Amino acid sequence: MLRASVISVTSALVPSRLSSEATIADVAVYGDVAYAEEGAIDLSPYANVKAWMGRVEKLPGFKKYADLLPQQDAA
Repeated sequence: MLRASVISVTSALVPSRLSSEATIADVAVYGDVAYAEEGAIDLSPYANVKAWMGRVEKLPGFKKYADLLPQQDAA
């Protein structure tokens, strides 16, 4: 997963870049990465990505998609 690799390397080089505000890149990429595991993409090799996701999720006002747009059963 190239995007996760890039995020992982970037997070390792600049771990404190995400402090109290998200960039447009954080917002754009989080949406894809947040659903990686639902798409059978294992993020466990990307510890920096998981750490970055944790920092995004701690931002003031952060809400997970499931909280904003609850999924309904297709049945």
